[in-house]
Amino acid sequence: MFQRLIALLTLSLLGCGGGGQNPIPTGTDIQFIIGSWMAVQTDCQQITAIGSGIATNQPDAIYYFRRSALSIDKDHPTEAVDMIYDIYEGVGCTGDLAGQTMDHYKADWVPTQSTISSASAVKLTYVGTIASEFLIDNVYFSAPKDLKVLIAPQAGQLYWYEGGSGLEVDASGYPTGVRPVSAIYAKSE
Repeated sequence: MFQRLIALLTLSLLGCGGGGQNPIPTGTDIQFIIGSWMAVQTDCQQITAIGSGIATNQPDAIYYFRRSALSIDKDHPTEAVDMIYDIYEGVGCTGDLAGQTMDHYKADWVPTQSTISSASAVKLTYVGTIASEFLIDNVYFSAPKDLKVLIAPQAGQLYWYEGGSGLEVDASGYPTGVRPVSAIYAKSE
């Protein structure tokens, strides 16, 4: 009797499916996106180290950063998305590399309204900085935290669209692929 009860309980729990929805929507194929990627084209962005000039009574330091690499874990595509950023002191991301930082994100893949075939929309929620070789007044540099992104595989590369307004984004704020690409990645493995 006890064994039958355990068997019935086990069968009923198996039907639960883990207690949640499939985190990757039906019709969203991210197989080509998974893996490690190196940036071949990316925009340079400016960041001001707020408060960095207080100790020296100088203006706050300004740095420039650009994406360097992207990794989406094949075993955990919703839990392990890492982005590496190169940081420069020179305007337009020029001169010597001042440091690098790697941020870890959780991915929430959502249905896309883009007309780009095989594109995937994803909300990246910042989890934390995994590693950083760059400190601004003893605080690790980190790029923008939460991102709404459209990733479109094209000609063996990943086209990364981020931000926008008006017709450049859908009703939920995800890029549609109308605006210029923010970064292009090539497979690195």
